[in-house]
Amino acid sequence: MVSLVLKYGNNILQRSGNTMTGSPASPVVNFNASGLTDSQVTITKGTSINFYDTTTKNPTSWSWNLGTGNPSTSITQNPTGITYSTTGTTNISLTATNNWGSDSLTKISYINVISSGKKLAINLNAKSVDAIPYYTGITWTPSGMSTRTWIWNYLPSDLLGSPPTTGCTMSLKCTDNTSSNYTISIINPVFDSAYDNGKSTTTNTGIYPDDVLKYSLVNTSFSPVHVENLKLSGLNSLMNYKITLLGSRGAWTSTTTYVITGGTSKDGTTVSLSVNDNVMNTVSVSGVTPSSSGIIIVGVDNLDSGGYINAIEIDEE
Repeated sequence: MVSLVLKYGNNILQRSGNTMTGSPASPVVNFNASGLTDSQVTITKGTSINFYDTTTKNPTSWSWNLGTGNPSTSITQNPTGITYSTTGTTNISLTATNNWGSDSLTKISYINVISSGKKLAINLNAKSVDAIPYYTGITWTPSGMSTRTWIWNYLPSDLLGSPPTTGCTMSLKCTDNTSSNYTISIINPVFDSAYDNGKSTTTNTGIYPDDVLKYSLVNTSFSPVHVENLKLSGLNSLMNYKITLLGSRGAWTSTTTYVITGGTSKDGTTVSLSVNDNVMNTVSVSGVTPSSSGIIIVGVDNLDSGGYINAIEIDEE
C-alpha cells in the first residue's frame, strides 16, 4: 500500500490508499499590542502603538478593526504606528484567514487612552529680568480652594524690553517641573508695555499667586484697534488643549478680549474678561486643536482702554 504524507504548515495530512487521515485546521486567532500580555493596555492620548498577530495555524490574510485608532482598519499582519487621540477605551478585533477557514477575536476595551494631564502656567511679565529663561515654584492657596504648588514659567528679559520685543523663544516647563517641549514667543505686532499694576491680594489667596496677578503684558496703543499676539509652539497637533487666560489691572475699568488664531480648530474664537481689580476670574477656550505644525496663537486686543494679559494656563485635554 502506498502512503502519502502532506504537510501544510503545522498541519499534517496522511493518505493511505483512498483514505485521508488527520484534518486541515483554520486559524486560532490571538494578538497583542506592543508585545504586552496585559488584558488592557493603557497609553497616553496622542501616542502611537504597534499590534502583533500571534495567530496559530498559518493564517494568510488579516483584517483588523483598530477602534478609535488612526488608521482605524488594517489588512497587514502587524499594523504599526496606530495613533490614538481620543480618551477612553476602545475595542480591538482581528479576523485571520487561511485556506481552511477563518477565526475572529475581539478584545473588549483593550486599549485605554488617557490624557497625559500636562499642565503649564506662564506669567507674562517676570518680576526680575536677570535670567533667561527661569522657572519659579510657588505655593499659594486660592480662596475656598486647596493649596497649590506649581512651577511658573516667567518670560526672560529678551521679551520684556520697553516695549517688549520679538525674536526670543522660551522653552516651557510643566507645573510639576517636567519638560514639555513647548515654547512661547511674542510675534508682531509687539506689546507696548510690561506693567506691574495688577491687583494683588497681599495674602496669596487669588486664583493665581500675587506675583502673577501683579505683572502683565499690555496692549495700550488705543488707535488703531489691533491685536498683539503670543505664539505657543511645539504642541501636539493630534491633541486638544484648554487655554485659560487671566488679566488684572488695579482700579481700572476695562475689559480685555482675547482671540485664538494660528490655524487651530478654534480660530476666531474670542473670550472677554473684566480686568478691573481682578484676582479670581479667568476665561477659557476648550477643545483647541493646534495647527498641523503645532501652533496656537493667543491675541490680546486693545478695544476697551487697553488689553492686559498676566497669565496663560495650558491644559492637555
